[in-house]
Amino acid sequence: MRVVVLSGGRSSEHEVSVRSGAAVAEGLAAAGHEVVPVRIERDGRWLRDGSELDLVPARGQVRGQIAPHRSRSGDHDAHG
Repeated sequence: MRVVVLSGGRSSEHEVSVRSGAAVAEGLAAAGHEVVPVRIERDGRWLRDGSELDLVPARGQVRGQIAPHRSRSGDHDAHG
């Protein structure tokens, strides 16, 4: 199963969230899951593998979804 682990954020607890997210990601990976770590920086940017993510509207709603990530080869990863 592919699991996204969000950590960080604009909170004063940013570093605690980053450490907790890393621990959760490690546990999920050890259990055999594919982990997709996403870190929210203090300035609000969302990063995956050190690259900024583009957030796109989900069907006109306020909520967003993570745009497809380009692998190093340039192909799109499948999400889901």
